[in-house]
Amino acid sequence: LAFLYSRLKYYLSKGQGLAFLSNMADQLRAIDAKFFTLLDACAASAFERRHMPTIQRCISAYNSVGSPQAAEEAFQHAVIRPIVSHVLVGGGGGGAQKQGQAQAKKGAIAEIYKTLLDEVASQAGEIIESINGQLSGAKSCNIAAAI
Repeated sequence: LAFLYSRLKYYLSKGQGLAFLSNMADQLRAIDAKFFTLLDACAASAFERRHMPTIQRCISAYNSVGSPQAAEEAFQHAVIRPIVSHVLVGGGGGGAQKQGQAQAKKGAIAEIYKTLLDEVASQAGEIIESINGQLSGAKSCNIAAAI
């Protein structure tokens, strides 16, 4: 599907200015929006379920259509944000009271940051390693950017 989408985008770029394409502009924008809506939903579900084959296919699809930043955003929304929220709200191990005490100490931000990194590593480390092992090239998704 990503291949067909890329091919469609290529033909559209080569055919700019043709009358029949301008008549189909609304339909082509709808196809574009629907493609990314479905890919985003698939990626979010795969990330939440930690289903590596689907995650890898979604990352490949994002990269093949030239949109690696969308993969980073999907990873951030589905994996990183819930971890950050969990840690900052105080659900991660120490509770809100411990979090409040940590903030009173000097270096509390560094402590919170370390806790965040530890939680990301423990909850998403396998996904990150797998994705980074799959990626190559400068125009691919950078999962570190999402973190």
